[in-house]
Amino acid sequence: MRWGNKSRFLNNTLSVNADLFYIDWSNLQQQITNASCGYACNTNVGKATSYGGELEVKYKPAQSVVIDFSGGYTHATLSDDAGLNAGVVGAVQGATIPGVPRFNAALTGQYNFSLNDEALAYVRTAHWTGSSNGVLNPSNPDFQRPAYANMDASTGVSFEKWDVSLYVRNIANSQKIIQRPEVQGTADEAYRLSPRTIGITLSGRL
Repeated sequence: MRWGNKSRFLNNTLSVNADLFYIDWSNLQQQITNASCGYACNTNVGKATSYGGELEVKYKPAQSVVIDFSGGYTHATLSDDAGLNAGVVGAVQGATIPGVPRFNAALTGQYNFSLNDEALAYVRTAHWTGSSNGVLNPSNPDFQRPAYANMDASTGVSFEKWDVSLYVRNIANSQKIIQRPEVQGTADEAYRLSPRTIGITLSGRL
């Protein structure tokens, strides 16, 4: 179930979109490591519920400036011990569902202006993802995944039917480890944020 509302204020310069949701799952599947062979497989871990809310706020302090903030909260847990009874370690009632951050947020600022009858846009985006659990087993190195932030930037030109943009992702070149998954029974894997990436995009419209 989902309930939402969209509102506009201050002569349409401020918009607020919000919604609440509630999800009731049956036969939720999660990936576990098979102890006999060390490979990962999917198995049912019983029922689960997820509820939370999302918020998006857009504000135009000037005609050429747009500030956009979005954020969300999710509480997702198992509703019974069916997974534990089936041999899945940590799959108890109230356990947090893996891979679902409780909080997340993003902030974007965009400035548009004309240059020789062409539109030039500059965008800067910051993302923040809250901590989460990677697995159900509390003794697994990937059980507690940390919160992390990342910042991207791009600038582009639109003319006629074409858009050209230059982007930089992970500006700070953060090497933060965000996951430590088990691979074939070993726990020596470490996944980091993607390194700083610089590129150009070209797109056209029919």
